[in-house]
Amino acid sequence: MAVKANRFSISLLTIVVVVVAACVLTVYSYHRAWLQIRQQQRAEFDDRLFHLVDHLNLVRNSVYALQAQMQSNLQLASQGQLYHPALLRFQNYPTFGAYGLEQDLHPEVFRRQIGTFSGIGSVQSLTEPYKQEIYAVLALDGLMRTIVESAVSGSWVYYISARRFLYLAPGVPLHQFHFDPAFYQQQLWLQAMPENNPGRKLAMTSLYQDAAGSGPMVTLSQPVYLQQSFSGVVAVDMTVADLREHLSSSDGLGEMWLVDEQGLLVADSDSDAVAPGVRAELPSEQLESSGYLQHAEAYWLKRTLMPGQLSLVYRLPQAELRRAAWSASLPHIVATLVMAMLLLVAVKLYRMVRFIGHLAEIDPLTSFLNRRGMEEKAQTWLEYCERHQQPFSVLMVDIDHFKHINDQYGHNNGDKVIVAMTAEIQAMRMAERLRRHMVEMRVTRHRIPFTISLGGAERIGEEPLDQMIKRADQALYEAKEAGRNRAVASYRQSRVESAVEPG
Repeated sequence: MAVKANRFSISLLTIVVVVVAACVLTVYSYHRAWLQIRQQQRAEFDDRLFHLVDHLNLVRNSVYALQAQMQSNLQLASQGQLYHPALLRFQNYPTFGAYGLEQDLHPEVFRRQIGTFSGIGSVQSLTEPYKQEIYAVLALDGLMRTIVESAVSGSWVYYISARRFLYLAPGVPLHQFHFDPAFYQQQLWLQAMPENNPGRKLAMTSLYQDAAGSGPMVTLSQPVYLQQSFSGVVAVDMTVADLREHLSSSDGLGEMWLVDEQGLLVADSDSDAVAPGVRAELPSEQLESSGYLQHAEAYWLKRTLMPGQLSLVYRLPQAELRRAAWSASLPHIVATLVMAMLLLVAVKLYRMVRFIGHLAEIDPLTSFLNRRGMEEKAQTWLEYCERHQQPFSVLMVDIDHFKHINDQYGHNNGDKVIVAMTAEIQAMRMAERLRRHMVEMRVTRHRIPFTISLGGAERIGEEPLDQMIKRADQALYEAKEAGRNRAVASYRQSRVESAVEPG
């Protein structure tokens, strides 16, 4: 029972160690995946940030170039050094109360011009200052074509004049879209007014719905001056769809927002269309930091794209991060569990092999070494005694009249005699003490008496093991021939015999 309990304890300890190791490796795999995903998302955020900065720089530079070119054109036109023949094709459109050029009526012009012109009034009412500004904006067409064809703008490039006209690229028929005085109430115009923008800085509108049907967008604009006189506004539109292309991440984990200076949402990576006026739910804490900010069960990042105008915000929900970490670490976890199971199987097989080997060497009835096991172990003991110059002896034991015991009391009781004898042999050191003790023993309820004969041999010189066994076996034979119930030792060619007659 003690051996079985010990084996059970070792097996249980092995299982516990393997399970604990598997749990530790599982937690490590999950935590490592969690950190890697956070770092990857940070790198993805920085990548999106760089793309957006590059795109916005192109748009801003386009606006700066338009403003510089328009102001230069106005200067040249005011000096009578700029002329454009397209003005000769202008005509009135009474239906719209406007004048300008209709693409369908003048295809030869629009093969060279990318933009369309529309204004309030009539061609006949144009004064020389009007004509000079028209020449200036028509000469801006080449730069507008470059901006449109380079895909800097996802929608429109245009100039709105304080003299109530509009030049729009790419051009559209006037019956679809033309100048409207309501433009002067729009945010992009109000932001450019001298009283609102005395520094003549570039400005960005909040999100609005495009009147020409291109969907929600924002506009970058800058005022245009002729010397100190405010003339109009150059502008480049950016649609939400165009901005969203720069927000989309490779794995779709978390969401990125573009937020204006008022905290209003401009674009969302998870939504194709954002309604104007929607406020982004941002943490009250300062987000501009080198790392993540943890707030409301999410991790946050924020970087400025245009100081005081536009920022990029990233929100990574903790639950989403945990799911991604478990998903990423799942192959490692499965591999760990498989390895743990294989290790348990290997340990079990190892113990089974050892147990089978144990059975091959141990007598199942007495748990003593059988002859095979004894010979293997005895060789090791013999070599040990040789190294340490210790005496080495072999003792042969036989139960006297054992067949008679089996015949009279049965094999089960005979086995009990063997077990009792071996138990006593374990406790006895000297053969004679063992023999005397056996004489006095009684086994089972039948109180079976028995005696034993013993044969022993002490090693002589470098005598081999098999020779010692032969001498011990011969001594046992001599003990039985001498009447049994005695021990005979073979020692240096002489024999020592002892016996006590049963009483």
